[in-house]
Amino acid sequence: MRFFENDSLDPYFNQAYEEYIFRTYREGVNFLVWRNRASVICGAGQCLPAETDLALAARDNIPVLRRATGGGAVYHDPGNVNFAFMADAKGKHIDYGRFLRPVCRALQGLGIDARPAGVSEVMIGAHKISGNAQKIAGDRVWHHGTLLYDADLKQLHRLANGQRGFFTTRAVPSRPVPVTNIAWRMAAPFGDTRAFMQAFVREMARVCGPLDRQTLTAEEKTEVNGLAADKYRSWEWTLAQGPPFTYRRTLSYRGAPLTVSYRAKRGRIESLAFDPAYPEAAAALRGVRIKRSDLTAALAAFPDLEGLAGMLF
Repeated sequence: MRFFENDSLDPYFNQAYEEYIFRTYREGVNFLVWRNRASVICGAGQCLPAETDLALAARDNIPVLRRATGGGAVYHDPGNVNFAFMADAKGKHIDYGRFLRPVCRALQGLGIDARPAGVSEVMIGAHKISGNAQKIAGDRVWHHGTLLYDADLKQLHRLANGQRGFFTTRAVPSRPVPVTNIAWRMAAPFGDTRAFMQAFVREMARVCGPLDRQTLTAEEKTEVNGLAADKYRSWEWTLAQGPPFTYRRTLSYRGAPLTVSYRAKRGRIESLAFDPAYPEAAAALRGVRIKRSDLTAALAAFPDLEGLAGMLF
């Protein structure tokens, strides 16, 4: 089994790194581990504004990304370990157990009472420690998941619980469940998350067999950086790829109620109405990208609505 350990904490690079390995190393089994700085990673079929507070994330300089696999939104930070497997598919049927069983055996080898649960989760008792997603492309399967070791769960709840009550969409919703950190459930936790990650890798080698450590060349890393820039950092992938949605919310704006209703498709506002009415501003916002800088520019001619851009998603 090839093993790729990626030391980068850049979520854009790391999303591209995964995809590059999946595209390029097409034989045998690939096993990856890495961590990200604080970020929110949403599923391919999700409505990102519904899944996380984009304005709050922007204020706190926390990137929000769309990944290439399905499933729900997850919060990453350096206290969380990510893992991935890429292997030959066994037919077209999604099989989470194929990869979660060895992960749980490795965790159990570290004294952690981890068990597969539901369709795609790993639990300690009644609390989730790992969410997973999977896709099959051609004859290969791509599976990845999280391991909450010592993550900031307050930040997780602030950012990953979403604003779904304001949105109507056919997008895939996240399914919030109680979570916990692995470190909190260990009698003798590791000194830090990196030490836990290294111990997890050693246990995976015990469970799955020797690991053939791999390192990308400088040329390959250049390709990964290009993919990160062209795809994962782009508005076109992050927001324009989402399914259509409608948004309706009554705000307290300058001491008075203001209701905003709009429909969006491919990341742009198709139609919008304010109550009380601002017909000229509503017309100016039609066709505008759901991006704070674009919304701010569109509202610049309307002093009465200054500051509203950050409240429109």
